[in-house]
Amino acid sequence: MKAEGQKKSYPDMSLDMPKGVYHGMRIELKYGSNGLDEGQVRYLRQLREDGYHSVHCVGMTEAIEAIMAYWYLQPGQLLPPRERDLKWAA
Repeated sequence: MKAEGQKKSYPDMSLDMPKGVYHGMRIELKYGSNGLDEGQVRYLRQLREDGYHSVHCVGMTEAIEAIMAYWYLQPGQLLPPRERDLKWAA
């Protein structure tokens, strides 16, 4: 992904479709027990402050569930905080 121009620590997946109150969605995707590094936490927090729905998902199933919840938001709706994201979003 670096060869494609992605910046270090920037979230792995981007969905540039406004839904609810958000400008788009960003997902940091992990597997197993891998956690977020400080750079990833900084990006997720900044993107959230900038109006993006930013989440940390472990595995594709969790990522798909997060995307589907985002996709079906109605104008003006917010998504409730996910337990996994409460750890870094504070």
